[in-house]
Amino acid sequence: MTIGPTLSNIVQFYGHRRSQGLSVSPNPQRRNPAYDPIPNPDAAIRALKVQYLAWDVWSASRSTHFATRLMEYVNRYHGRLIFEELAFVRQADGSVVREPVIRIYEVRP
Repeated sequence: MTIGPTLSNIVQFYGHRRSQGLSVSPNPQRRNPAYDPIPNPDAAIRALKVQYLAWDVWSASRSTHFATRLMEYVNRYHGRLIFEELAFVRQADGSVVREPVIRIYEVRP
């Protein structure tokens, strides 16, 4: 599960794994039909249909609500960080620091 469809597409294309975005609307009239919604994320995690949660800085900055919800699932289901990608990011003051841009958590019910 990812925050949104952007990282979900990357996971599906490069990882050859099915992926769903948390922010994808369950209403077919309000979403792109190429994306699959997660009607009940809690049930999907408990049924082991979802085992990994992916956070990325770009989706998190666009949709803070769904980024917060994803991290709530990480905490609720004892998420363990299994992958973190760091990148050099320029701060507002001009300094450059390494920050996480992608984090993958493994969750268990």
